[in-house]
Amino acid sequence: SHRHRNTKVRFGEPRDAAMSRQLKEQMQTKIQEKGEIEQDLEALRKELRSLGAGMNESLVDKEGFPIADKDVHGIRTLRNKIICRKNDHEAMMHEIEKIMFKYHEVLKKEKTDADSKRKAQLQQHAKNQVCDFRKIL
Repeated sequence: SHRHRNTKVRFGEPRDAAMSRQLKEQMQTKIQEKGEIEQDLEALRKELRSLGAGMNESLVDKEGFPIADKDVHGIRTLRNKIICRKNDHEAMMHEIEKIMFKYHEVLKKEKTDADSKRKAQLQQHAKNQVCDFRKIL
């Protein structure tokens, strides 16, 4: 099928096993990238705090003028970067979730296939036993 097209199968490896291995590797990569985004966010928040600001307080006075003792441009730039990285984080979490669902779907199929194969082997074994028993009679 088309979703297996890019799966690199190792010699002797069943296609579903290759798919689950590849999905697991993708998931590990995405989780690492998520960690990097979280580190970036923490650094940006720390830098914002060092400017004496957070994400929500106003940067203008009652008359609407920028507060003189604040680096308004720097604070707004950092807030924007934080919002962008939060969006990146949310998108990454959705990607990880999609990969996890696919991964567990493939694992479930592998188990079902293995169970079906084992059942067929047992049925064949039982059939052979019946045949052998008939030969004895």
